[in-house]
Amino acid sequence: MSDLGVLRHPFRARPSAPARKEDASPALRILPAVGAFGLAGLLILGLLDRRDVEAPAPLASEPVWVEAGAPVFGLSGASRAVHSEAIKRSKDAGRIDVLSLGEGPGGDWLRIALQQAGPLDPAPGTLFLDLSRAAAKAGVAVTRAALPALLATRFGDFEVAEVELAQGDGPRACLGLRLLAGDANLRIVGFACAREGRPAPAALACQLDGLQLLAPSADEALARFFAAAELSSGSACVARQAEARPRR
Repeated sequence: MSDLGVLRHPFRARPSAPARKEDASPALRILPAVGAFGLAGLLILGLLDRRDVEAPAPLASEPVWVEAGAPVFGLSGASRAVHSEAIKRSKDAGRIDVLSLGEGPGGDWLRIALQQAGPLDPAPGTLFLDLSRAAAKAGVAVTRAALPALLATRFGDFEVAEVELAQGDGPRACLGLRLLAGDANLRIVGFACAREGRPAPAALACQLDGLQLLAPSADEALARFFAAAELSSGSACVARQAEARPRR
């Protein structure tokens, strides 16, 4: 047979493979889909639960300051009229009395804030931090502060530091002061400025010695603090006055 004879016979189609039976029943085919939807639902619930847990708590309302009425503290021996104002928190015992002489750091100026701290008040910080807070309330800013020294007064030793206060017309050389009387829950923070240079520390001690409690206080610790100051003689002002007396 020639090679061409092979071509006379048509190609026979190869029998197809027998159809396979279904691997699984319809119910089994549905299970993966149900599982996928169930997993998605669990993930959504988990995200919702997580969102609820991570939701920030509502911010507490800021404490409201109101006028406190008549001032509790005064400043005796001042050569000029003393301006006083007092505010208190509406929800706790926090109170601030401010005594001031003069119009600002551009001239002779003394500003003393006496704070009876309440539960909402932050704890005392460094001297620079407390002076910065007091300056902000007075409408000025502390741009520089030197290391403090101690100044003896009848209330105890004040921390006093040379500071520069910035206002509209440039920095002013002043003194920053602070006394933390923990037993009486009293913080005294302030500034003293002079028209020419900084005030003398001894002169500042005399001004601070003039702080007084205007009326008997229901706060026993505060009353004891001022009563003890009346008996104290360890003040730089007392020493200055003794030096100024003429010798016989």
